[in-house]
Amino acid sequence: MRPRYRIFSILAFVIAAGLMWSVAATAQTEFKVIAPDAAEGDQFGISVSTDGGYAIEGAYANDDAGSGSAYLFARSDTIWTQQAKLTAADAAEGDLFGYSVSTEGNNTIVGALNNDDIGENTGSAYIHTKLFAEPSIATSSFLNFGDELLVDGIATVTDFIKIKNSGTADLTVNPQNNMVGGFVVSPAPLTVAPGDSVNLAVGFIATTAGRKKASLVLNHNDTNVGGQTTIELHAHV
Repeated sequence: MRPRYRIFSILAFVIAAGLMWSVAATAQTEFKVIAPDAAEGDQFGISVSTDGGYAIEGAYANDDAGSGSAYLFARSDTIWTQQAKLTAADAAEGDLFGYSVSTEGNNTIVGALNNDDIGENTGSAYIHTKLFAEPSIATSSFLNFGDELLVDGIATVTDFIKIKNSGTADLTVNPQNNMVGGFVVSPAPLTVAPGDSVNLAVGFIATTAGRKKASLVLNHNDTNVGGQTTIELHAHV
């Protein structure tokens, strides 16, 4: 009879670039992920690894072919969702697939401690490539309004930032309208289909002369670049 174990889960704590992603207004960032097909004794979370906006968790006692499995999750803003469930193509009972896991870039590797390919419990590891659809943001790192003149005591101008989705899934962009220096942008979310581009309008209003600058933050679902892009804005009045 299979031993009874407590089902484990993982609490993913993420701090990057001095910013914290939070599912609540607390000082501590916490998001809990579980296997959608969780069962008693699976040992989900026995091994974990993260890279950028991805996390992989092993469940070496999961009952798929009796060999274990691993689960790949991706982060969008503050939410982690399952992207794939990994199993061995030659799965056999007792392999302990998922005993160890690691992910980096487009690759994951999963250890199967008791795989018997060469001899009893000699073990093996399986490398997987992330082939599922994902968005990819492409845009400029700055926008320069150039020299603007005060007319009747005010300078008003609008310029555009081109945002392209070079990925294979819809790109969702949420501009953050919290800039200083007279720069404004609509905070309405944008959805960009694969291969398409949109122009994001950025406004500038000034009533005093001098150099103006601000940082425009775009939150998006391209986890390969951390889900956030910053564009520097400059103008001279």
